[in-house]
Order: sequence, then C-alpha cells, then structure tokens
Amino acid sequence: MLRDHIVKTAAEHYARYGIKSVSMNQIAQELRISKKTLYTEFDNKTQLISECITLEMEYFLQKIIQVKKDAASSLEALYKANILLIRRICVLCPAFHMDIQRIPDVTEKFESYKDLINEQLLEIYKNGVKEESLLPEIDFMVIMGIYTEQLHKLNSEKQGILLKAFLQGVCTEQGRCELKNISKANQYS
Repeated sequence: MLRDHIVKTAAEHYARYGIKSVSMNQIAQELRISKKTLYTEFDNKTQLISECITLEMEYFLQKIIQVKKDAASSLEALYKANILLIRRICVLCPAFHMDIQRIPDVTEKFESYKDLINEQLLEIYKNGVKEESLLPEIDFMVIMGIYTEQLHKLNSEKQGILLKAFLQGVCTEQGRCELKNISKANQYS
C-alpha cells in the first residue's frame, strides 16, 4: 500500500517537474515519510523511476486496449487513442523524456512499453485498412513516429490541428467522411 502510494506520488512529480528535478528527499517530504522509510521500499531513485514507468506505461497501454475494444470502428479507435496520447503529452514536463534518456535501464523499459503501444496502434491501423477507412499504401509506423515527435513540440491547440491533419492524411475518402462524424461526436479542444 505504501509502496503504491510512493510510486503514484513520484510518477506525478516526475511528469510535472522532470526526473532530474525531483529528489528522493522531496518525495519523502511530500508523502510525510522519512527518507529511511522511502529507502526501505526502494533501493535507489532508479528503482523508483523504473516502477513509475511501469505504472504509467501499463496504465496507458491498458487504456489503448480498452479504446480498441470499445470503439465502433478502427478509425474511431485510432482517433481516441491519439486523444489519449495528446492528453498524456500535455501533462509531461518537456525535460521528462530527456531525463529518461540518461538512465539506460529506464530507457530500455520505456522503449519496450512504447513498442507494445505501437503494436496496438499498428493493429488498429491494419484493421482500418481492412475496413477501407485507412490507406493501405503508407508506412504507418514511420508517419506515426513523425507525428508523435511533432506533438511533443506543440501546444494543445496546435496538437489538435496536427491530429486532424495526421488522421486525414492516413484516411481513404470513405475514412474522411467517417472522420468528420467521429470528430463531431468527440470534439477535441
């Protein structure tokens, strides 16, 4: 119970302020526990960061899987998965990704979860091709990679514009008609 509370609190702080900017002492103070108690639960900051990554990425992966199950179509699933992605990016401090890159074990874990998430997105895309709402002749993962890289650089208003352009760019004519309806029903702002 305490361990879970520590991980959740640390994950929130790392997302908001960056990993490098948050000390174990700050986390202990926030939780009103001693550093000794904190170090009883975690050997070091890297172990805590690793568990935070597991918690956050597993949660995000499960949300994507749920969106896939609940969506009426693959295009709706892709739209909603990207809304989740944008919302997650909006709460992350810009230093967060740079900080992760400085910790090899954590980077490896983060990248493996990204791969799992990308597999889900690729499956959505392939189903969208079968439904004839998404273009078959594109390298979806390359385009998705460029798109997500750009999302990190934009404010939320521009992220919405980029989302619309990205989805229109991967849609067939049939998909663009469906996208209009999905957009109206799920207004992104």
